[in-house]
Amino acid sequence: MPILQSRTFRTLISLVVAGLAFPLGMSIPIAAQWPLYEALRTTAAIIFGVMGAWLAILYPRSLEKLIDRSTAQGESEHRKFSKILTPLILSTVVLIVVLVFGITREIIKQLPFLFPYFDILRGMSFSLLVFLTLIQVWTLLLTLVPTELSREELAGLEARRNLLDHLQSRVQKRHSHG
Repeated sequence: MPILQSRTFRTLISLVVAGLAFPLGMSIPIAAQWPLYEALRTTAAIIFGVMGAWLAILYPRSLEKLIDRSTAQGESEHRKFSKILTPLILSTVVLIVVLVFGITREIIKQLPFLFPYFDILRGMSFSLLVFLTLIQVWTLLLTLVPTELSREELAGLEARRNLLDHLQSRVQKRHSHG
């Protein structure tokens, strides 16, 4: 398995980069970070909508086939479906974290005993922002999967059609010569 396809490797790199962002974020006010969180929320919502549309338009019968995993076709549909669900799940996680962070941010601003630690909290917030951004970048890349799956399906259909045409022409030649 190539190292970039390893979930553990991607997670480790993301956590290291987010950790390196901590000291930089200590001096970035939350008010300056918040528009970036809003952009993440918007991007996650768009990805969620697009991937949901991919499922509804391109794979309306996938759920039915997914249930019957006893056949090779059912297993194949399961793999396709899970590749499409991953961006939906990741976008949902990003949306949840950003929504909860927005409420948490307002609560923390009201707690005077945390005032001396605001620089640490800003660094933690920026680390979270960087981590979520990396997740979102990966999710954006995963939105290309349905396109590739569709291309593979079209290539398979084309190959089958060519084979059927070839076989049909051979049968016609036999009948015309025989």
